[in-house]
Amino acid sequence: MKPTLFLLLLFFPLFSLGQDWAPVGAKWVYDHDSGLSQYLTTIESVKDTTVMGKVCRQLVTCEIDELMRQDGSYYWDTSLVSNDYIYQSNDTVYHFNQFENSFYPLYLLNVATNDTVLIRRSKAPCNENEYFCARFEYVVDDISTMSLQGQTLKVI
Repeated sequence: MKPTLFLLLLFFPLFSLGQDWAPVGAKWVYDHDSGLSQYLTTIESVKDTTVMGKVCRQLVTCEIDELMRQDGSYYWDTSLVSNDYIYQSNDTVYHFNQFENSFYPLYLLNVATNDTVLIRRSKAPCNENEYFCARFEYVVDDISTMSLQGQTLKVI
């Protein structure tokens, strides 16, 4: 999975840190236009499951590409990118690292503007998928609120 996908836009209900993060049925759709053919990335929370004794949500990430047939017409082709497993405990959302068979903190929900959140230090030498060896951090540039379907949400 591309590292930036998790960080494009995060919504968290304000009323409770014990909220249901990524409820089953939730779906995020990202439109990419990098100068190449347009494509979409979808992330959908599909079910609850248990991983290493933790009750997790399974997130399925797919890429939807616009492809051209020989006759010049276009069609959409969907391919699976990844199955990810996450769970929330208090103010932290954890993501399962399938290469190390362990969970790491992905989101800290009690951050403030200008906080830098270090998810993972870089590893050298890298004996795994390059994604899990690269340094992964993000800077919180803004925290605001918005209303969506009658809920006040925190946008990080």
